[in-house]
Amino acid sequence: MLQKISPVLVILSIASVAIFGFESTYEQRISDSARLLIGLSSIDSNACQACKLGGEMYNNGCKHCAQDSMSFHTHSSDGQPYEISWGKNNGLYQGDNSCTGNQSFPNTKAENGDTYWVEMRRNESQFTIDLFNDVNFSKKHDSVSIKLCSSPNNLKYLRVSGEDGIPAGNGGRYVGYVDDIQIWNQTNLHSIGDNTNQTELVLIYDEDFDECTTTTCDNKWVLQNPTMLYVDTKNHNFYFDSQVSGTNANAHLDLGKSLSDNQWVMRFKFHIDTIQSYPDGSGLLHLSSLMRGLIFGVPSLVLPIISFIISKNTPSKLLGYLILVSGMFSFVGLMSANLTNNDQFLNFETMWSTLKLLSVVISIVIIILGIVKLIKSRN
Repeated sequence: MLQKISPVLVILSIASVAIFGFESTYEQRISDSARLLIGLSSIDSNACQACKLGGEMYNNGCKHCAQDSMSFHTHSSDGQPYEISWGKNNGLYQGDNSCTGNQSFPNTKAENGDTYWVEMRRNESQFTIDLFNDVNFSKKHDSVSIKLCSSPNNLKYLRVSGEDGIPAGNGGRYVGYVDDIQIWNQTNLHSIGDNTNQTELVLIYDEDFDECTTTTCDNKWVLQNPTMLYVDTKNHNFYFDSQVSGTNANAHLDLGKSLSDNQWVMRFKFHIDTIQSYPDGSGLLHLSSLMRGLIFGVPSLVLPIISFIISKNTPSKLLGYLILVSGMFSFVGLMSANLTNNDQFLNFETMWSTLKLLSVVISIVIIILGIVKLIKSRN
């Protein structure tokens, strides 16, 4: 009885991998999600030639250009987290060669209607961001801190960056504004009559956008996409509409001087009007890529092996050919598949690479089992 079931199992395996491939073909794949970064960088939004047409970073956008940066960050995938992020001669949120560059707030996700007063603080190698519920920064809502493995330097540009990956598509959306930006920088005070130096935090930038008469705040801001990031002169704030635009969705303001590598503080009001979440696949069966893999991908790998085991003492060229074809289909189909995850952080890439490697190994094993079955069936 079990031997009669074996061909059925392999046929189901071939059908599973066929459906998996068919669904993946019709799935709406977006390589990036909507994201927003507000913070400081060592380069302005004009400087990165690698993200221009024909450059090596063109498909990923200017956020991946090498720079030093420290930012407040959110994106529309993975539950819409708020994150602390930094980079050293790397992308805006990619850390350095030794450490990852982002960490999520433990208790807070981005939601429609959010309003927080954000405080970013650097104290030498410690980078902290606090979220407050009030304009006086007295009612702390959540906090996250990260140790810098290397020191971001020459932070002289205030940056607001959206998602500028290629191609444009539906990767979610953030609409809202930033207001009341203030930056304090550590300054040396030379005492008269002795050689000792004292330091204090001095307010070097203060903008509430009330006096701005143009979308660039009278040429203070450089806007790469003035339809998505600009100064709203009617509502007196800095408006953002972050989506996967396929354009250079970045803006910057030159502070005129690099901030201290030891200590500085940046505060601003952050408000989200609406969020459109990152779509989790849109195949004909409306399954997420993860569920598609579990329902169709796993059976395509498991069923041929079960079929071989329960029929190992029964010669059958037909079954051998079916197992061989199933293994080849699985190898091609699963190797060409991609999970719809945008973040491209190291941990996700490592996980997905491991899954692909495991799928390749199992597919090769299935092919070998098919060959073994054919050889035994000829004797």
